Amino acid sequence: MTTAAADSQPPTPRWIHRANRALPWIFLAKSPVPWLGVTGLSTAAAALMVAAVVADFLHSRGLCEHCVNAMPLDGPAAAERRLPVLRAAHHRGRILLAAVVCFTAGFFLPAHSAALNAVLSATDVLLAVSIHSGTTHNRLYPWCPFCHRGGGGGDPVVTPEPTGDRGRPVPSGT
Repeated sequence: MTTAAADSQPPTPRWIHRANRALPWIFLAKSPVPWLGVTGLSTAAAALMVAAVVADFLHSRGLCEHCVNAMPLDGPAAAERRLPVLRAAHHRGRILLAAVVCFTAGFFLPAHSAALNAVLSATDVLLAVSIHSGTTHNRLYPWCPFCHRGGGGGDPVVTPEPTGDRGRPVPSGT
């Protein structure tokens, strides 16, 4: 059953879908930029990151038909191959906290120092890991062994048999 709002939503443009998939790689490509000391390159990398983050936001507004088409046919095997990435997705809060700590530490380091460059590069790598693991998890969550969504992992829910008064079975009503 679909709603009128879901039916009226325009399809996701392919460039938004690709920008979403490219976002972690943009962070990784930007991580050595502080070491190069080129201001223009750093500004261009930051502008590209902002554009990719906006595209990621637009991508997450609704169901993307490109992502649905990219769902693996062998979901359990694909999840098995990407267990470390799926595990990282379940620790995204800690990864993002580490990125915030690294970024905040940068404010207390001298400008244009090797320590500042290392902290900024570490922040970029942590953000790339967080984004990549989240994107991968969204695609493989029905088969994720670390979460309860879609039947992956966890203990099965036991539904008790309905009983009447004092533990006697409920009559069948025939």
